[in-house]
Amino acid sequence: MDMEPFMPDAEISITAAEKYVQILSGAQTRVWSYEGQLLSGSGVTVQNLAGNYLGPIVRIKSGTKVRLFLHNNLAE
Repeated sequence: MDMEPFMPDAEISITAAEKYVQILSGAQTRVWSYEGQLLSGSGVTVQNLAGNYLGPIVRIKSGTKVRLFLHNNLAE
C-alpha cells in the first residue's frame, strides 16, 4: 500500500514547563505552564495569555491539517 506523506497546512509548537505563580495569598503555587507558537502555515492562530499559566488558545479553521510539536520541559 503506497501512502502519500502527511503535508500539514500549518505547524504549531507548544512548550510545557514548570512555573510558580501567585494564585492565593501566601506561598506561590507550582503549576504546569504552556506557551505556543505558530511556526508556519495558515488557517491557525495561536494566542498566548500574558501573565497566565493557562493556554495558549489555539484556533484552527475547519479542514486545516496541523502538525503539533510538543516540547515537554517538565520533570514528570
